[in-house]
Amino acid sequence: MKIEQTKIVYMFFLAASLLVNNSQAQVNNTSDTTKALPVVPFSMTVVFVEYEIVTKSQGNQINWSTILESNLAKYEIQRSAANQTFETIGTIQAKGTTSVSVDYSFTDTRPNGGKNIYRIKMVDTRNGFQFSSIKMVTNEMMTARISSANAYPNPARPGMAITLDVAEPGQYTVRMHSLSGKMIYADQAITAHQSSLSIRVPSNLSAGMYIMDVTDQDTQVHFQQKIMIQ
Repeated sequence: MKIEQTKIVYMFFLAASLLVNNSQAQVNNTSDTTKALPVVPFSMTVVFVEYEIVTKSQGNQINWSTILESNLAKYEIQRSAANQTFETIGTIQAKGTTSVSVDYSFTDTRPNGGKNIYRIKMVDTRNGFQFSSIKMVTNEMMTARISSANAYPNPARPGMAITLDVAEPGQYTVRMHSLSGKMIYADQAITAHQSSLSIRVPSNLSAGMYIMDVTDQDTQVHFQQKIMIQ
């Protein structure tokens, strides 16, 4: 009877010892696995070599170049007026990952009058982001050569001539945009001796509200006005 009890106690301690050893082995294995497979943080790399804003007759052109991109998904071009929040006005897809020089360009065809503040938002492939430095340009919407802020008649009808007073003869580019920003009409207008500029509304223009943009070819500045077509 004592021999049987001794055997039972021995088997109990043997099983307990095996259980403790297995538990320690599992802890050691888990620790080893964690060390063998470290978590590598995700990162985005962008190296700029050029970043500038150029004012042109078509609008403000934002140019930038990079020599290194890593894990980059897209660029969002953002604009703000003085003391206002930024809004995204355009998106350009990035090359992703590259170590060669890449040139990018975006034109803001409808800048605000006065100060326009720009920045580029760089978005990585996991929607992380960072911002470029801020650039500012000033767009003068009127010059001395455009003496009147009123185009008339307004409202106008398709095929009708719209008159805009100018102080000096010159050559002008006339564009009409829909409110969504789509250019639907473009032409050159020249006044040699008259003090007014005549702009013919396209006869096939649908009724609605439009933006008329007149650019002085000498000074490259704009006059803009909303025109209602009946």
